[in-house]
Amino acid sequence: MIPGMPPRPDRVRLTSTNGAHWLEVAQLRPPGAAGKPRRDASGDFWGSVTLHTPDDHIRAHVGWLSAYQDMFGDYLREIATAETWDGEKMHRTEDDDLILRIGISETGAASVAARVLDWWDPYHPAQGGYQYRRELEARFDVDREELTRFASDLAELLAV
Repeated sequence: MIPGMPPRPDRVRLTSTNGAHWLEVAQLRPPGAAGKPRRDASGDFWGSVTLHTPDDHIRAHVGWLSAYQDMFGDYLREIATAETWDGEKMHRTEDDDLILRIGISETGAASVAARVLDWWDPYHPAQGGYQYRRELEARFDVDREELTRFASDLAELLAV
């Protein structure tokens, strides 16, 4: 949630401890559909992933099949309930639109490494199509409570 703004049920944001970095997953309408954000008839999740750093910003469109949503949800639930672990736990979404590596130290400090790949735009096929455009990577620290909230809320968004 962004301080001072009401929560939006169609998006989830993870903000760094210093507020300079954030990662957001938002649900969108399927291409060509009208109305509020939702899944398509096959249950695919249509959305965007945005990564913001002090020096750059990227927004990528995603279309995740149900099976991949389930795997991502399992990863997020594991992150939300874990106490600590050695090293980092990684998840790559379908088509590698988003790669997350999350670590929680014995002290409870949490770190996130994220890479977002913008490689297609189903909403503007004449301009988009399947082509690599660019990627952005960032590493940042987050509060443990913020990470738990993000993981829980995103798992819930994917399950709806």
